[in-house]
Amino acid sequence: MKKIQEQHRIYGYVGITNEYNTSKTCLFCFSRVVLHRTCQTIDGRKQVVCLNGVIEYIHPQYPARRINHTTRERDANAAANIALSEASVILAADCQPLPPFRHDANHTRYNLANELLSVVTPELVPRDSIRDE
Repeated sequence: MKKIQEQHRIYGYVGITNEYNTSKTCLFCFSRVVLHRTCQTIDGRKQVVCLNGVIEYIHPQYPARRINHTTRERDANAAANIALSEASVILAADCQPLPPFRHDANHTRYNLANELLSVVTPELVPRDSIRDE
């Protein structure tokens, strides 16, 4: 993949990412999501079933919970997370995605590219979360 990525960078920015955790992560707070469950009557009996195309945000302090907006289409969430993951690869100094989309679960830091350090506003990104040089 590294050779393909280097060849494509001749023509523009390319972010090659896998889809690790993109359908299991909340787009807004990066917490875990689960398949939405609902009660349905099947053969005259009420059963709890999972809806495969819908995810539910389970984080207790998720802002949308206050207005009862806790579900989202799974594919739309995954597509937005894939775009976010690829954008973070392009913006990173080490070409790594954001920590929620990495296989290495112990890694919590994100290295923003040097060219972008001058335009990041301190209010948006805490200084201790970006590397010092």
